[in-house]
Amino acid sequence: MCKLCKKCGLEKELSKFHRDKTRVDGVYPQCKICVKEYGKEYRKTNIKKIRESKKEYRKTNVEKIKEHKKKYYKSNAEKIIDKTKEYRNSFALYNTFAHQISYAEEVRQDPENEQLLQVKCTYCKEWFNPTSQSVITRIMALEGKIKGELKFYCSNGCKKLCPIHWQKNILKIKNLMFRDLYKKSGLIW
Repeated sequence: MCKLCKKCGLEKELSKFHRDKTRVDGVYPQCKICVKEYGKEYRKTNIKKIRESKKEYRKTNVEKIKEHKKKYYKSNAEKIIDKTKEYRNSFALYNTFAHQISYAEEVRQDPENEQLLQVKCTYCKEWFNPTSQSVITRIMALEGKIKGELKFYCSNGCKKLCPIHWQKNILKIKNLMFRDLYKKSGLIW
């Protein structure tokens, strides 16, 4: 069985229309494609109105949203944890992170896969693909949210051989020793 779409004027099968129990024939007068195009156009032309409406909804329904998130997390905790681990262990995407670390690190797009980010190893200066987690922690360190610089190393071998990495740790130890001596001498630290 077919029906004529009121928007595009084409005759299409009933499966190409959304169901609508209020209509005599039980389907919406416009086909799914036309409804989708209308929705895209409406969102494009009324973006401010939609944002304000969503903002107002979030303001007035804080508890409802919080409860929904809790309920969703409880029923999907394992799935969420797995997705998070998968994301953190995946390679960092260029468009997501490059602009956030390019002022402190040499970055480029991976020549083999332009979606991926590459950085230079602090020790050997070889290009490599860091994980999302390592980039996130580097950004947090650059922003001062966590201590240390957390530079990029292509391997644990480079990290162990790098004099900068160990020098930083030695300075920390010296500072701690100096602080202890200072406290023992009776002077306030």
